[in-house]
Parts: sequence; structure tokens; C-alpha cells
Amino acid sequence: MYVLYSVYYPPEEKKAHTSFEAFYIAAVCVEGPDGNSGNSLATFQSKSGIVLGVVLLIMTTSISVTDQSNWQSRIAAKPSQAVVGFFLAAYT
Repeated sequence: MYVLYSVYYPPEEKKAHTSFEAFYIAAVCVEGPDGNSGNSLATFQSKSGIVLGVVLLIMTTSISVTDQSNWQSRIAAKPSQAVVGFFLAAYT
């Protein structure tokens, strides 16, 4: 309860450091790596962002396929729709 109260109603001496304006000013000064689009930290338009996207795609697919309850419910329903069900479960 104290944490929620201190987040929404910070003391006066902490307001200068915890406001959105202070975070924005601190974030604007930071530059991202040279490979990113516009040297921004908040972009997936880079080589590492593409690699992260591929890894997340493979990870969500493998989690869906290796989940035993997912297998049982998909195959018990209709085996012909199992493949579509796996991909829908992975990407939703």
C-alpha cells in the first residue's frame, strides 16, 4: 500500500526526479547504438532488432507446440485443424 501511495503522491523533494518531464529530459539525452535507425533506443529497425524478432517468433511457436494441454485440446478436437490452432495460439 505504501508503494502505491508513494508512486502516486510522492513527497515534494522527490517530485523533481520522478515526474514524466524529468524522465523525458533524461531519455532525450541518451543516444542509441550506431546501427539503429536514427541512433534511437526505441526501434526495431536494426540488425539486433530483426534478430530479436526472429528469436521471439521461434520462441512463441515452440512454446505453443510443446505445451501438452495445447496438443491434447487441438488433436482431440479435429486433427485437420491442429496446425491452424497451433499457429493461432502462438501468435495471439
